[in-house]
Amino acid sequence: MTSYRITGPLPASADPVLVVGLDGWVNAGQAATAAAAFLAGEGPAVVEWDADDLFDYRASRPTLSFEQGVFVAVEYPQLVLRRNRVGDRDLLVLTGTEPNWNWRRLASEVADLAGTLGAAEYVSLGGIP
Repeated sequence: MTSYRITGPLPASADPVLVVGLDGWVNAGQAATAAAAFLAGEGPAVVEWDADDLFDYRASRPTLSFEQGVFVAVEYPQLVLRRNRVGDRDLLVLTGTEPNWNWRRLASEVADLAGTLGAAEYVSLGGIP
């Protein structure tokens, strides 16, 4: 059983690059998340992970949204794989919050998905002060 769900058509592209940029330890100045967001662009989400399996909500708190004093939404930390095309390269961009739990399972699932989707390269984004 996996901790993710397929949310859109999986890309049938040639040699996509898997790019990972997460909010967490190696994200000084939000360099990783800003670059990942730029590369993901408006690309559709193709895979989403179950937040309850990955996050300690005491460390990665959900945020509440209010409009004129009325609660309207709750946003949980998330981990999403998006597809996009930049120039002549297909990209699979993993964005979101660095998980608190189940790193080994997540790494295995990302590696399996990368293989299934034919990822030819892997790029990890980060920023260290």
